[in-house]
Amino acid sequence: MSDETTLQDTEAKVTPVPPRAKPVGKAADLPAFSAGMESKPAAAVGESRTDNLALLRDVNLELTVELGRTRMAIGEIMELGQGSIIELDKLAGEPVDVRVNGVLLAAGEVIVLDDVFGVRITRLLGRVDRMDTFGD
Repeated sequence: MSDETTLQDTEAKVTPVPPRAKPVGKAADLPAFSAGMESKPAAAVGESRTDNLALLRDVNLELTVELGRTRMAIGEIMELGQGSIIELDKLAGEPVDVRVNGVLLAAGEVIVLDDVFGVRITRLLGRVDRMDTFGD
């Protein structure tokens, strides 16, 4: 068997790629990008921003109160059972973390209100404070 025969026999067949679909219609048929974006007075721009924020008021976000964290080996986790105690990295009475969609937003203290746990916000974190917590 020669090298030429081997190369020819193992060469993969290439199938041509079909051409992309051509756009339908002409650019003149499409609405302009700036349609409805006519110049507005500054007061009207502020009002539309307020209207846009009002649209977001009904959007649900996940709010999590984090009591503490710890790291455990898989073997330790597999040994957990009813009555097991997990030691966390925070002390009793230390502020808890309040996260919105995983982003640290505030610190607070745990309270009991009518036999239900709650959190009293004690400090809102600024943008710089929050930047330091990414990846936590």
